Amino acid sequence: QRQMCIRDSSNALCIGTNLEQATISSANLQGADLSWAILKFSTLSSSNLFGAVLSQANLYGATVNGSDLTSTVLANANLSGANFNGSTMIGADLSGANLVNAIFTGVNFTNANLAGADARGNSNNYNGATWSNTTCPDGTNSDNNNGSCVNNR
Repeated sequence: QRQMCIRDSSNALCIGTNLEQATISSANLQGADLSWAILKFSTLSSSNLFGAVLSQANLYGATVNGSDLTSTVLANANLSGANFNGSTMIGADLSGANLVNAIFTGVNFTNANLAGADARGNSNNYNGATWSNTTCPDGTNSDNNNGSCVNNR
């Protein structure tokens, strides 16, 4: 398994890093590349992940409450069972992600892309979510679905 974590002048590069069960709350990971990282059961609450890349990352059962995931790339990531309560996912790319039983209570999905995501689970997991110009898992737009993607998973 390829593991490395370096920091250049502006961003961390942690491709394939194993951070399983890590507690890194209130972290500044803006623009970090965590592609293929293993973050199962980790805590990233109240963290800045603005513009980070977590494509193919495994966040199974992770806690990411109250974090900024604006413009974050989570394409094809495993987010099953993860908790994102109160996080911001404006413009995030969750295409093809595994969202099964993940909790997104109060999450802002404005301009997010969930096309092809597997979002099976309890519709209550999306209570209070904001849907605006969001591409739903079935490829439709939330604006054409009564302002929601809950029934278009």
